[in-house]
Amino acid sequence: MPSPKIKKSNRIAISGESYSNTNFVPRCIQKSEEQRIRIKQKMSSFLFSSLNEREIGIIIDAMDEISYKPNEFVIKQGDPGNCLFVVESGRLNCTKRLVKN
Repeated sequence: MPSPKIKKSNRIAISGESYSNTNFVPRCIQKSEEQRIRIKQKMSSFLFSSLNEREIGIIIDAMDEISYKPNEFVIKQGDPGNCLFVVESGRLNCTKRLVKN
């Protein structure tokens, strides 16, 4: 009798820093209601789809509005990846430096 075929699937793992510490207090940056609405509209993405209203509010509170000038770097390759950017308007050019071995 032939052996059963095992279906292989691609596995994906996602990891993040744990904030189970009860002393954690998220930062809160004051915003106008208009700013909160604009940010929330930009958060209509799969990335935030599983969050409830309270969790979305915590993220909105922690965001800071920053404006950049044309041709100014937003983030450079090798910088710590500790920020989430939500682009309201404009265009970002993303490039990757290739290092030859």
